[in-house]
Amino acid sequence: MDKAFGCMPLYKKRLVQSIRNGRQHIEYKDVSYEDQPIERVKDSRGRPMQFDIWGWDEENTAQDQQYRAEVYSISRGGTPLYLFYCPEVFDVLYPDDKTHRCHGREHRFLQETVFAECVYGLFKSMSVAPDILHLNEGHVAGAAALIKGDRAFDKTAVVYTNHTVVPAGMERFSIDRLTDVIRQELATR
Repeated sequence: MDKAFGCMPLYKKRLVQSIRNGRQHIEYKDVSYEDQPIERVKDSRGRPMQFDIWGWDEENTAQDQQYRAEVYSISRGGTPLYLFYCPEVFDVLYPDDKTHRCHGREHRFLQETVFAECVYGLFKSMSVAPDILHLNEGHVAGAAALIKGDRAFDKTAVVYTNHTVVPAGMERFSIDRLTDVIRQELATR
């Protein structure tokens, strides 16, 4: 087993900022991963690894929608980075009401919960209980809750860092939504 590895979503679009005629323009452009040395990760049976994950969003308040996340990997400086590809969830980084019909915060919450489920699913499927789980930024903190909620990870320490210590970088969601996510997660274990 590798001593360290990382996890992140593969986003479908990326934010491109430019200056035209002295004014800032922001647009989203499709991302192509074709020229990247990305490989599909196989499970213990040699099949492509993927997770079917439930997710809450503005159109799926009963939490019956499942999303399929495919798992890929790439080496970054000799360290494996696991990538979760689910384009209907990981469509844009930092969704807002302009990108998601007045439901940007809800979509952000969906991204965070699906990412947390992917990290947890990866650890479980690889039989990995890390000594340290380092999380950076608020949008990945859900993974800590899932990991620490499983006795298999009792010895895993969680280290959290945040380089955006301003209100915009500190995620906040309704306690009702968080309660729904926790209730659903406990029901699936």
